[in-house]
Amino acid sequence: MQLEAQSREEKLKALSIELSITKEKLEFAGTLAFHGCWYICDGDPHPFCMTCWETKKLAVHLHDVGEVGSGYRKDCLTCKNIFIDKM
Repeated sequence: MQLEAQSREEKLKALSIELSITKEKLEFAGTLAFHGCWYICDGDPHPFCMTCWETKKLAVHLHDVGEVGSGYRKDCLTCKNIFIDKM
């Protein structure tokens, strides 16, 4: 019986941790706003990849490349997409 009770406690603890992580993810998702061709989050100067977020719910910061002829370029090092925000 002690083993059974211990197993239930471990499962409950694991579920509690999972619930906490899920709540954090939901709170984070609520702070994201779509801005042109990427997502931004209040208080974070680096935008997030639109493709990674919308397809896999991965919050991947975009890599600043800089100005290009037609705008400002940022690359995603995860999905390899290129984003250009028109100036």
